[in-house]
Amino acid sequence: MEGYNPNKRKVYIGFTVFFLLCFMAMIFPIFSIANRVEPILFGMPFGMFWLVLVTILQFCGLLALYIWEYRKGR
Repeated sequence: MEGYNPNKRKVYIGFTVFFLLCFMAMIFPIFSIANRVEPILFGMPFGMFWLVLVTILQFCGLLALYIWEYRKGR
């Protein structure tokens, strides 16, 4: 198979798992851990802080994937 790179497949699987974990952290099973008001962090209830933190982590993961793909394309 021409152009097949097993390392590239591992990276995509790793990022897929990362994004699924981030998604799961924002819905019922895992979010129930953070679904409370106390403590107040950066002026936000803990539940809102959790959602903002996961969103920032997803953005950083997507940015890392973009940079990795851009460097591979060169």
